[in-house]
Amino acid sequence: MSNINVMNIARTALLSSQTAIDLTGTNIANVNTPGYTRQRAVLSETAGSDAGAVQTRTGVEISAIERMYDRFLESRIIESESSLSYFQTMKEELDKVEMIFNESQEGGIADMMNAFWAAWEDLSANPSGQPERVALVSVSESLAHILRTSGQELVDLQNSINRHLSDLVIQANSCIDAVADLNMKIMESTAQQGNINDLLDKRTESLNDLAQSLNFTFTEGKSGTLNICLPDGTPLVTEGTLWHLEVRTGSDNAFSPSIAVEGTVGDDGENMGIKGGKIAALVDMRDEIIGGETGYLNRLDGFVSTFAARVNAIHSAGFDAYCNAGGDFFTCETASHGQSAPSLLNIRLMSAISSDVMRIAASSTVSGDGANARSMGALKDTVIASGGEEGTLNGHYASFVSRIGQDGADSRRACSHQEILMNQMIHKRLEKSGVSIDEEMLNLIKFQMGYQSAARLCSVAEEMLDTLMTLGR
Repeated sequence: MSNINVMNIARTALLSSQTAIDLTGTNIANVNTPGYTRQRAVLSETAGSDAGAVQTRTGVEISAIERMYDRFLESRIIESESSLSYFQTMKEELDKVEMIFNESQEGGIADMMNAFWAAWEDLSANPSGQPERVALVSVSESLAHILRTSGQELVDLQNSINRHLSDLVIQANSCIDAVADLNMKIMESTAQQGNINDLLDKRTESLNDLAQSLNFTFTEGKSGTLNICLPDGTPLVTEGTLWHLEVRTGSDNAFSPSIAVEGTVGDDGENMGIKGGKIAALVDMRDEIIGGETGYLNRLDGFVSTFAARVNAIHSAGFDAYCNAGGDFFTCETASHGQSAPSLLNIRLMSAISSDVMRIAASSTVSGDGANARSMGALKDTVIASGGEEGTLNGHYASFVSRIGQDGADSRRACSHQEILMNQMIHKRLEKSGVSIDEEMLNLIKFQMGYQSAARLCSVAEEMLDTLMTLGR
């Protein structure tokens, strides 16, 4: 082997060891960097040459810088990220609903209903009593107010969801832009045989951010670009081409705008292909949990409508202190255009009664007895059909609150389960892609020894060359 060949071997060994040391240092420096994927230098021998019957090698080279990345595991993590974001968002919104109907403290709807029945019972014992009538008016107005307030807070929560959805669409579109831009940079770098690992890390991070907003599928093209589609096949990114999400508001969904992909055709109220993630959770919360035929607003509105109708029927059958036939006790004013839950949002005590307590029809006859007030108090224990269920009025409300509590418990359980699965997959990703300081320190020692050995080889080759030069003189 010639001295020139030895020097070349020493040179390639020095360069390769130095590059490997630099790469190890980069791994160590990014041990706490979110989204960083550990990299490894792939060493390979350089092409050999034949010298007669002897085949010689010409050194070592770094053939590639490998990104320690499990594509299948990463796709599972992105899918789980979408599911986790869905359940977390659902849990957060249900927690807000539970705060609205918090019956663990005094002053809730259940307490006010009990006070309402008790006030009627007090009035039945003293039908002509001014204090009893004043107390009944006060508690009736308070009950109507807390019902209206609870309904309005549900509507406000829907409006808040609409604003949040608009922000999420902007964030999702930003992620879509980032993926499309990185696709183009990766395609250009691949054509120039550049290192694309940093770009791939950034793109993976953008995919995880996008997965928090919605669920999607992705495939990798030959040039290293990603094609992203919604579960129904609607494309979001194809190499450098992209399609944004948009908020659609029409005549049929003015209060519940839908989310769709620009350029797609669909009904204004249809959230086309948007599944999973925060967007789907907020839409489901707005349109199915709070809104919809079986949602909280409609169910509570049905309860209030039944409650007001029953109270009005009994009150109309009695007589007030002026011996006049009693009319409606509660009124539910005409709802505005597009307003949901009209009874819930508009229930009020009749103004004639609130301005003159003697108009309360406590008597069943003109003689001034308290029989009608006793009938009203007995309504508390009367079994009534509401929302397809049989039960007392208090029982119907208790069932409504119980459903909210059960929905909240289910969301917390699903969220906890998904967090466990997510943590397991993240742990596996760290085993594959994460940086281990102990492992990197061993690699650093290994490459340092390789560098020192290559330097020693270079010194030996120089000594041999000096010896030959001396012999030649």
